[in-house]
Amino acid sequence: MLDKNRKNLYNILMNSTELNLEAITTSELPAEAAFNFWWRSGVYTREAKLTPVDFTELYRLPEESGLVTYCTSHVKRIHSNGEYEQCSYFVDLFDDQQLVGIGEMRYIQTIDTPYFSGKPLVGMTRTEDEFQRRGLGVRRLRVMNHLAQMLHGFNLNSDTIITDEAMGVWRKLIELGLAEAYTEYDTSIEDGLNRFRLVS
Repeated sequence: MLDKNRKNLYNILMNSTELNLEAITTSELPAEAAFNFWWRSGVYTREAKLTPVDFTELYRLPEESGLVTYCTSHVKRIHSNGEYEQCSYFVDLFDDQQLVGIGEMRYIQTIDTPYFSGKPLVGMTRTEDEFQRRGLGVRRLRVMNHLAQMLHGFNLNSDTIITDEAMGVWRKLIELGLAEAYTEYDTSIEDGLNRFRLVS
């Protein structure tokens, strides 16, 4: 089992400054990660869900705690507006079996507005209930930011719709000096809306 000691796991994750994603093959992808990639690839599109062999890039990031993040990316067409976006999926597993959390990053390439241009953004992130408040949300956004820099050359941004749980994660990142808040004016709200972005 993943260390249930909240303080010990948090210290391990916060001291993990190196985020070196390893390229892997489909044979190295655990079934739980493959299922999540397959499921997320079919969300908000009429295109067929993708199996592991359909993804051109697969990565993993192991931690000494036994936690491993698997991630991949592909382009899909969103059925509601016909736009194309590059979606990246993240699955945190312990011992390649126990689901710890998932995330999704979106980069909309066909809408050239200040809201989207040069701004990969968090589509969703979730940590399983039993692993809440251990720094896993912070780690996941750091991994997402690392892949955003690798694939797009830009840092990760929040959306303007932010849950209370996600707000806590972003505030922790600011406290650690890893993120900053800014006002997004490309909205229908005259005074703009709050957003966040990673800075390192």
